[in-house]
Amino acid sequence: SGPLAPAFLKLLSSSDWVGDTLAQNPELADQVLDPQMVGIARTSQFWLSEGRQLLRSASSHQHQLDRIRFLKQWGTIGLSLEEVVGGDTVVAFTGISDLANALLTLTLEAVWAQYQADFGLDCSCPMFIVGYGKLGGRELNYSSDVDLVYVHYDEPGVEERHILRLAERLSRAIEQSMGRGGLYRVDMRLRPYGAQGPLVSS
Repeated sequence: SGPLAPAFLKLLSSSDWVGDTLAQNPELADQVLDPQMVGIARTSQFWLSEGRQLLRSASSHQHQLDRIRFLKQWGTIGLSLEEVVGGDTVVAFTGISDLANALLTLTLEAVWAQYQADFGLDCSCPMFIVGYGKLGGRELNYSSDVDLVYVHYDEPGVEERHILRLAERLSRAIEQSMGRGGLYRVDMRLRPYGAQGPLVSS
Protein backbone atom coordinates (compact mmCIF):
# COMPACT_ATOMS: atom_id res chain seq x y z
CA SER A 1 0.00 0.00 0.00
CA GLY A 2 1.02 3.66 -0.17
CA PRO A 3 1.91 6.06 -2.99
CA LEU A 4 4.96 4.07 -4.11
CA ALA A 5 3.21 0.70 -4.30
CA PRO A 6 2.41 0.77 -8.07
CA ALA A 7 6.00 1.72 -8.94
CA PHE A 8 7.28 -0.91 -6.51
CA LEU A 9 5.25 -3.63 -8.24
CA LYS A 10 6.58 -2.44 -11.60
CA LEU A 11 10.13 -2.65 -10.25
CA LEU A 12 9.51 -6.17 -8.93
CA SER A 13 8.25 -7.31 -12.30
CA SER A 14 11.30 -5.93 -14.13
CA SER A 15 14.14 -7.03 -11.84
CA ASP A 16 14.89 -10.57 -10.70
CA TRP A 17 17.58 -9.19 -8.40
CA VAL A 18 15.08 -7.04 -6.51
CA GLY A 19 12.74 -10.00 -6.08
CA ASP A 20 15.53 -12.27 -4.86
CA THR A 21 16.83 -9.62 -2.46
CA LEU A 22 13.40 -9.00 -0.97
CA ALA A 23 12.88 -12.74 -0.55
CA GLN A 24 16.07 -12.74 1.53
CA ASN A 25 15.19 -9.52 3.38
CA PRO A 26 11.42 -8.84 3.38
CA GLU A 27 11.97 -6.00 5.87
CA LEU A 28 13.55 -3.99 3.05
CA ALA A 29 10.12 -3.52 1.48
CA ASP A 30 8.98 -1.54 4.53
CA GLN A 31 12.08 0.65 4.39
CA VAL A 32 11.91 1.54 0.71
CA LEU A 33 8.13 2.09 0.83
CA ASP A 34 8.18 4.20 4.01
CA PRO A 35 6.25 7.43 3.13
CA GLN A 36 8.54 9.39 5.46
CA MET A 37 11.47 8.54 3.21
CA VAL A 38 9.87 10.11 0.12
CA GLY A 39 11.70 13.27 -0.86
CA ILE A 40 14.64 12.74 1.52
CA ALA A 41 17.97 13.51 -0.14
CA ARG A 42 19.93 10.27 0.01
CA THR A 43 23.38 11.82 -0.06
CA SER A 44 26.62 10.19 1.00
CA GLN A 45 26.12 11.79 4.43
CA PHE A 46 22.66 10.22 4.72
CA TRP A 47 24.05 6.76 4.00
CA LEU A 48 27.01 7.31 6.32
CA SER A 49 24.63 8.19 9.14
CA GLU A 50 22.41 5.17 8.49
CA GLY A 51 25.41 2.89 8.11
CA ARG A 52 27.08 3.98 11.33
CA GLN A 53 23.87 3.25 13.21
CA LEU A 54 23.80 -0.24 11.70
CA LEU A 55 27.43 -0.87 12.56
CA ARG A 56 26.99 0.16 16.19
CA SER A 57 24.64 -2.78 16.71
CA ALA A 58 26.86 -5.32 14.90
CA SER A 59 28.17 -8.18 17.02
CA SER A 60 31.45 -8.83 15.16
CA HIS A 61 33.64 -7.58 12.32
CA GLN A 62 32.05 -10.02 9.88
CA HIS A 63 28.63 -8.86 11.02
CA GLN A 64 29.70 -5.28 10.28
CA LEU A 65 30.67 -6.24 6.73
CA ASP A 66 27.30 -7.98 6.37
CA ARG A 67 25.49 -4.84 7.62
CA ILE A 68 27.33 -2.74 5.02
CA ARG A 69 26.15 -5.13 2.31
CA PHE A 70 22.62 -4.88 3.69
CA LEU A 71 22.89 -1.10 3.37
CA LYS A 72 23.89 -1.50 -0.26
CA GLN A 73 20.82 -3.66 -0.89
CA TRP A 74 18.56 -1.10 0.79
CA GLY A 75 20.12 1.81 -1.09
CA THR A 76 20.13 0.09 -4.47
CA ILE A 77 16.48 -0.92 -4.26
CA GLY A 78 15.51 2.57 -3.14
CA LEU A 79 17.43 4.19 -6.01
CA SER A 80 15.91 1.75 -8.49
CA LEU A 81 12.46 2.64 -7.19
CA GLU A 82 13.17 6.36 -7.52
CA GLU A 83 14.27 5.78 -11.11
CA VAL A 84 11.00 3.97 -11.87
CA VAL A 85 8.97 6.75 -10.24
CA GLY A 86 10.83 9.71 -11.70
CA GLY A 87 12.46 8.25 -14.79
CA ASP A 88 15.59 10.31 -14.11
CA THR A 89 18.58 8.12 -14.93
CA VAL A 90 21.10 10.90 -14.25
CA VAL A 91 19.87 11.36 -10.69
CA ALA A 92 19.96 7.60 -10.19
CA PHE A 93 23.59 7.43 -11.37
CA THR A 94 24.72 10.20 -9.01
CA GLY A 95 22.82 8.45 -6.23
CA ILE A 96 24.60 5.16 -6.95
CA SER A 97 27.94 6.97 -6.74
CA ASP A 98 26.99 8.71 -3.48
CA LEU A 99 25.94 5.36 -2.01
CA ALA A 100 29.23 3.80 -3.12
CA ASN A 101 31.23 6.60 -1.52
CA ALA A 102 29.49 5.97 1.78
CA LEU A 103 29.86 2.19 1.58
CA LEU A 104 33.59 2.44 0.87
CA THR A 105 34.07 4.89 3.74
CA LEU A 106 32.14 2.63 6.12
CA THR A 107 34.18 -0.37 5.03
CA LEU A 108 37.46 1.46 5.62
CA GLU A 109 36.25 2.55 9.08
CA ALA A 110 35.24 -1.01 9.98
CA VAL A 111 38.47 -2.55 8.66
CA TRP A 112 40.62 0.03 10.43
CA ALA A 113 38.81 -0.48 13.76
CA GLN A 114 39.42 -4.22 13.52
CA TYR A 115 43.05 -3.71 12.48
CA GLN A 116 43.61 -1.39 15.44
CA ALA A 117 42.21 -4.02 17.78
CA ASP A 118 44.33 -6.78 16.24
CA PHE A 119 47.62 -4.90 16.56
CA GLY A 120 46.95 -2.64 19.55
CA LEU A 121 47.37 0.57 17.55
CA ASP A 122 46.28 3.92 18.98
CA CYS A 123 46.23 6.44 16.14
CA SER A 124 44.01 7.78 13.40
CA CYS A 125 43.47 5.81 10.21
CA PRO A 126 46.65 6.37 8.17
CA MET A 127 45.06 6.20 4.71
CA PHE A 128 42.07 7.23 2.64
CA ILE A 129 40.44 6.25 -0.63
CA VAL A 130 40.32 8.24 -3.86
CA GLY A 131 37.76 7.26 -6.49
CA TYR A 132 38.71 7.48 -10.17
CA GLY A 133 36.76 6.60 -13.32
CA LYS A 134 32.98 6.45 -13.11
CA LEU A 135 33.03 6.64 -9.33
CA GLY A 136 35.14 9.81 -9.34
CA GLY A 137 32.90 11.33 -12.00
CA ARG A 138 29.69 10.33 -10.14
CA GLU A 139 28.63 8.24 -13.13
CA LEU A 140 28.63 4.82 -11.51
CA ASN A 141 25.95 2.38 -12.70
CA TYR A 142 24.45 -0.62 -10.93
CA SER A 143 27.04 -3.10 -12.23
CA SER A 144 30.19 -0.95 -12.36
CA ASP A 145 33.44 -1.92 -10.74
CA VAL A 146 35.21 0.82 -8.79
CA ASP A 147 38.54 2.36 -9.80
CA LEU A 148 40.30 3.14 -6.54
CA VAL A 149 43.59 4.61 -5.40
CA TYR A 150 44.70 4.21 -1.78
CA VAL A 151 46.62 7.16 -0.37
CA HIS A 152 48.43 7.44 2.96
CA TYR A 153 49.12 10.66 4.81
CA ASP A 154 52.64 12.12 4.76
CA GLU A 155 52.94 11.41 8.48
CA PRO A 156 50.73 8.33 8.85
CA GLY A 157 51.67 7.58 12.45
CA VAL A 158 52.26 3.86 11.82
CA GLU A 159 54.88 1.77 10.07
CA GLU A 160 54.57 1.23 6.33
CA ARG A 161 53.97 -2.48 6.81
CA HIS A 162 50.76 -1.70 8.68
CA ILE A 163 49.55 0.57 5.88
CA LEU A 164 50.13 -2.13 3.27
CA ARG A 165 48.37 -4.79 5.35
CA LEU A 166 45.47 -2.43 5.98
CA ALA A 167 45.11 -1.76 2.25
CA GLU A 168 45.13 -5.49 1.50
CA ARG A 169 42.48 -6.12 4.15
CA LEU A 170 40.39 -3.28 2.78
CA SER A 171 40.37 -4.67 -0.77
CA ARG A 172 39.39 -8.10 0.54
CA ALA A 173 36.60 -6.62 2.64
CA ILE A 174 35.18 -4.76 -0.37
CA GLU A 175 35.34 -7.71 -2.76
CA GLN A 176 34.73 -10.59 -0.35
CA SER A 177 31.72 -12.69 -1.31
CA MET A 178 29.47 -13.18 1.70
CA GLY A 179 25.85 -14.22 2.07
CA ARG A 180 24.84 -10.94 0.46
CA GLY A 181 27.63 -11.07 -2.12
CA GLY A 182 30.50 -8.62 -2.45
CA LEU A 183 30.28 -4.86 -2.40
CA TYR A 184 32.21 -4.02 -5.58
CA ARG A 185 34.85 -5.36 -7.90
CA VAL A 186 37.96 -3.27 -7.25
CA ASP A 187 40.30 -2.11 -10.03
CA MET A 188 43.55 -0.60 -8.76
CA ARG A 189 45.28 -0.24 -12.12
CA LEU A 190 44.83 3.54 -12.27
CA ARG A 191 47.19 4.08 -9.34
CA PRO A 192 50.60 5.64 -10.06
CA TYR A 193 52.68 3.26 -12.24
CA GLY A 194 49.67 0.98 -12.64
CA ALA A 195 49.94 -2.63 -11.54
CA GLN A 196 53.69 -2.19 -11.02
CA GLY A 197 53.25 0.65 -8.54
CA PRO A 198 52.87 0.42 -4.77
CA LEU A 199 49.41 -0.46 -3.49
CA VAL A 200 49.33 2.70 -1.35
CA SER A 201 50.85 6.01 -2.40
CA SER A 202 51.81 9.05 -0.34
